[in-house]
Amino acid sequence: MSGSIKLTNKQTVSGGVTILDEDKQPFDAVPDGVTLTFVSSDPAVAAVTVRPDGLNIDVATGKNGNATLTVHVEGMTRKDGSPIPDDVTSISVVNSQPDALNFTFGAPQDE
Repeated sequence: MSGSIKLTNKQTVSGGVTILDEDKQPFDAVPDGVTLTFVSSDPAVAAVTVRPDGLNIDVATGKNGNATLTVHVEGMTRKDGSPIPDDVTSISVVNSQPDALNFTFGAPQDE
């Protein structure tokens, strides 16, 4: 797991992944034949938009809650043939800055 990030319900954040070779050197682009898939467990909390380079994303927050962001790779394995595991990040969305007060009432009751 890459970690976690905490945002308010009125924020966006850019992010992305780096593909490393076996010597831990980064690729400049997604290698031919490789597909990265980015998925949010709850797009109403954290919606993901993939940028044209396929490595970078923008995350827009929505309602309060928690979402897990996962990136899955296809078309690439380790030198020993084993699959490269998904990478996961946790996103927590909380209220933005207080701005107003509003009265609320329940249903009237007869005495």
